[in-house]
Amino acid sequence: MPGQSGGEGIQSMSVSSSGSPGGQGPLALAARGLEKSYGATRALAGLELAVPQGVVYGFLGPNGAGKTTTIRCLLGLIRPDGGRMELFDKPFTWRDRQRLGQVGALVESPAFYPYLSGGDNLRVIGATGTAPRRGRVDEVLEMVGLRDRSRDKVSAYSMGMRQRLGIAAALLSDPRLLVLDEPANGLDPAGIVSMRETLRYLASQGKTVFVSSHILPEVEQMAEVVGIIDHGRLVRQGRLEEMLRETGHVRVRLTAADSTAGRALLERFAGTDAVWEAAGQGDGDGWITVRVEPDRAGEVNRALAESGIYATGLESGSDLESLFLSLTGAA
Repeated sequence: MPGQSGGEGIQSMSVSSSGSPGGQGPLALAARGLEKSYGATRALAGLELAVPQGVVYGFLGPNGAGKTTTIRCLLGLIRPDGGRMELFDKPFTWRDRQRLGQVGALVESPAFYPYLSGGDNLRVIGATGTAPRRGRVDEVLEMVGLRDRSRDKVSAYSMGMRQRLGIAAALLSDPRLLVLDEPANGLDPAGIVSMRETLRYLASQGKTVFVSSHILPEVEQMAEVVGIIDHGRLVRQGRLEEMLRETGHVRVRLTAADSTAGRALLERFAGTDAVWEAAGQGDGDGWITVRVEPDRAGEVNRALAESGIYATGLESGSDLESLFLSLTGAA
């Protein structure tokens, strides 16, 4: 393959013995109680994953959470210490690596022959396994935006261009499953947008795209299903749309004189545990956050106004970054 070289408040979706998050549909990848240690360091601690077929799956976690170790186990590059894995709903171990012909992968930085052109590098890679169909090299170069640079030596490529060539190499065999570890490394904003569109297109054609990334806003725009791990354990998994809806919020700015009464009213409106105040607000206007669906901002404002409390500011929204930080405690 190219480029080879739980605490309080934590929630997780159920993972059935066969099925996607929530128990519906076939899976492309699954991990059941996956364990892996490096000496005294426990990288994976009973990890559970369920990656549905035909989606872009965002795999998230802080540095050191176990993302790359998970990917290496799933690709048969290292052996887990315990647990089991499944590939397209069938048991998979490192002895079954011949089945990885259905998988394209980019793990860490891609490695190429610098004195060969981008196109020739792909032809060399294609000759090491099942030969790609005629015209496939040009096709994948077009997908990643390198068709016009296909005759240039890789030594002249930027880091972002090498990354895109790595994605092209992963697509060469027309795999059913594409596994990408930090694919946006080195890409400029236009390259990131192009990559997002390409991966979403592949998913729309029935392929499964498993993306490990630290660029949360990009994952939010690209992924349909998200799994978040921390300290080698799954802390949350599910449809991104549902997860964001559950973590929606409305922020209200009140004057110091209205703060106490306003907070009490909002706690009656949404519940004590769903209301919190920004620390260190001082004696001026301050923000109070209410955990409700963003489209209920008007209800929040109306409830305050009917009690004679008028907000000086109102914001609403939900985002993957807030969810990620609340689940992992990452700074």
